[in-house]
Amino acid sequence: MKSSPLIFLWGLIEKLNTFLENRDQKQRNMIVGALFALVLAADFLILVQPVIHVFAKTVPELAAEKEKLTALRDDLKNKDNIEKQWTTAQAKLAEAEKQFIPQGETSSLLEKLSKLAQSSQVKIITLKPLETSDAGSGLLKIPIHISAVAATHDLGHFLSLLEGGPSYFRVADLKIVTNASDEHRHTIDLSIETYAKTK
Repeated sequence: MKSSPLIFLWGLIEKLNTFLENRDQKQRNMIVGALFALVLAADFLILVQPVIHVFAKTVPELAAEKEKLTALRDDLKNKDNIEKQWTTAQAKLAEAEKQFIPQGETSSLLEKLSKLAQSSQVKIITLKPLETSDAGSGLLKIPIHISAVAATHDLGHFLSLLEGGPSYFRVADLKIVTNASDEHRHTIDLSIETYAKTK
């Protein structure tokens, strides 16, 4: 015995056949064409459109994943080079950190500056650190003001020793005034900056 949906469908087909038999050939062709178009439209809406939607959504995701995969493969190829660069960068960072004085070593820094000045024939009148400030990245900025008397060549030698030495110094301001009592040795007003590690 046929199930009820099949009976309904069979009945529908028989009614359609009867309907078509009572029509001329032109009308039959138009009705069959319309039914065919209806079936195609239903097929598109039910089956094809969801597939197109999923495909349109998936293609960009696949392209992005492909790019990630290519990048990972490139990273894998360059693994040894990346590790080498990382080791070099760590060594440079460690070397750069040596240029900053440890926190609380300001007095030994001033003593070092005094010795550098003496070795350069620069006579220091005053040497004093100014108010420190936070420079970020675990560093404390220490400004230092120096008043001195020196010949131009000796001052150049002193500045060269400062900038080429193991500790980092930056000249923030420099004023040279002619000394009335000695035309070969000028009055120097020098502001420099250095940094101390806070961590």
